[in-house]
Amino acid sequence: MNAAKDDRAKLSQIKLMAYYQSVIADLDSSIYFGEEGIRIATKLNLKKDLVDLYGTLGSVYADKAKQPKALEYFLKALHLAEELGDKKSVADNYVRMGALFDEQSDLDKAIKNYYTALSIYKKLQDNERISMVTGNIGNVYVAKKQFGKAMELYQEAIKMDEELHNNINLQYSLGYIGMASGELAKTVPAKRDSFLSVSVAYYKRALDLAERMHTSQLVINWVGNLGIVYTEMKDYKAAEKA
Repeated sequence: MNAAKDDRAKLSQIKLMAYYQSVIADLDSSIYFGEEGIRIATKLNLKKDLVDLYGTLGSVYADKAKQPKALEYFLKALHLAEELGDKKSVADNYVRMGALFDEQSDLDKAIKNYYTALSIYKKLQDNERISMVTGNIGNVYVAKKQFGKAMELYQEAIKMDEELHNNINLQYSLGYIGMASGELAKTVPAKRDSFLSVSVAYYKRALDLAERMHTSQLVINWVGNLGIVYTEMKDYKAAEKA
């Protein structure tokens, strides 16, 4: 019994190390700890830990651009989570597969997986993840050049983010509408000026929030994007100030 207890304690530390190494992008170390964790969890028949470890390794292989291996681990995590009735983990792995297909430009599969996850999160009333996935789907529609649909989804995400006071996600959603509006300006010449004005308005909102939250990288992103839009509008003074 003591040996099993020791193995459980060791497994807990190994899971943390596998995840931490993935966060700092030491991917080979993450794989090492992940595989060791899988060995122990399999020995102890700890299926929830296996779900977590499979998901971590899937993400690591995705970061290494080894998509088939990543998908293999995501499916392992998904099927085991379904067996356990762990709906949140099921949804999480559909999100991971959606992102994987998105990266491969298999956009229809990305949307299918994201919408499956979204349906589960809605049943769980997990509003933060509903907002996140809604934004993800919007990004896929941008890639499909369906900017109107993307903007509808971003607006839904914004409404939820504001209700949740989720200012991190809100910054992205505001900026994404700025981006989608800028793209619409290129595809609908008759409404070009109108869409560019919308783009400026949303980029400014995103920038204001980023400055208040001191998220410096997003400040840089939104300032740069504002400069591009002002240049499109031939407002060169504003572009210089941005």
